[in-house]
Formats: sequence, structure tokens, C-alpha cells
Amino acid sequence: MGRRAEKEDTEKNLTESIHLLATAHELIPDNGKITGDLAFSYALLGNYLATQGRDAKKDYEKAEELFASASKQDPRHPPTTANWAVLKYYVGDYKAAKKLISDAQQAGFSPDPSFLKDLTEKAK
Repeated sequence: MGRRAEKEDTEKNLTESIHLLATAHELIPDNGKITGDLAFSYALLGNYLATQGRDAKKDYEKAEELFASASKQDPRHPPTTANWAVLKYYVGDYKAAKKLISDAQQAGFSPDPSFLKDLTEKAK
């Protein structure tokens, strides 16, 4: 659903992604990968809403809460840390984003070079 949201019906597909991942999260609440994916779906929805001039605060707050939980559940899963960096980037906390992406890289994650370039420029 998240990938489909990149191409069509962004809000509808991200909302469906959240619904499906929330169901999985309810069934397996201690799975850090599921929690992290759910957090990222909220972050993506928040970003989409923000780009449409709509209020994204509750989605960003939910994403932050879920990322914190996911990082405790599975601290060695670099995609969660990298996606948390994306959330921080979306909300304008570039210093935190830079720290998180650095942590993800140290754990073996290879971020998108264009994201790194944008983050580096904004974090100055």
C-alpha cells in the first residue's frame, strides 16, 4: 500500500497501509519491524498532508511515538532508525535527522544519496 501511494491515491493508500499495519501491530505488539513500518506510514501520511496545506501534527506525533517504541523493541534494525531520520527531516529537526541517519549508516544502512545531500545542506 505504501508503494502504491507513491503512484496513485496517496492519502487513501497511506491510510489503508496504516490500517493494515495497525492490525498487525495489534496482533504482534512487540514486533519492532511492524511498529517501525507503522510509524513510517504515519510519517509519510503526515508529510503528504503537510504538502497539501493540511494539519499533519497528529500523524507526526503518532509516528514519533511509534518510532520511539520500535527502536526499543528492535534497536538493531537500521531501516527503522533511517525512517525515523526522515520523520525528523519532515518536521525540520535536521540535527536529530542527521544523528539518526548517521546511526543507521553505522549499523550498515545505505541511505538515498539525494536525501543525504538535502539533509547535509539543511543541517548546516
